Amino acid sequence: MPGDIGACLEIYNHYIENTVFTLELEPLSFEDFSARVGEISRRFPYLVCEAEGVIAGYAYLSLFRPRAGYRFTRDLAIYVRHDLRHTGAGRLLMEELISRASADSDVRDIIATITTENTVSIAFHEKMGFRMAGRLEGVAEKFGKRLGVVFMQRTLK
Repeated sequence: MPGDIGACLEIYNHYIENTVFTLELEPLSFEDFSARVGEISRRFPYLVCEAEGVIAGYAYLSLFRPRAGYRFTRDLAIYVRHDLRHTGAGRLLMEELISRASADSDVRDIIATITTENTVSIAFHEKMGFRMAGRLEGVAEKFGKRLGVVFMQRTLK
């Protein structure tokens, strides 16, 4: 995994700079992204998908919210290289994360927060067994545009 950080950062920075699919506004440095990966992967699954020697995507689970009452709920993040979308990498990553979460007695629910403009991701999550759990309109802004988000939930137990 440490050797894959640069490729994962490239994937993520593409989404930061070119889409409203992540709500970060500035590209991350290698150091900042590496620290983030280290922090998450110490406690939670952080997966990388490689296809024919190329990092096709990555995904991870983390705490949904920091307060103890949310301790059985995980936040899901999944990013596939923009030119390798629709190749099955996202499905492989999602299936493995769901499998690991299902085997973990401390995980009951997985939440994905998706911008309303990312209709492909919403449809993908629905195919993977997530249901629409909530919608917030106009709560974010990027590229001068107000954006909404949806919460998609998959209950495991």
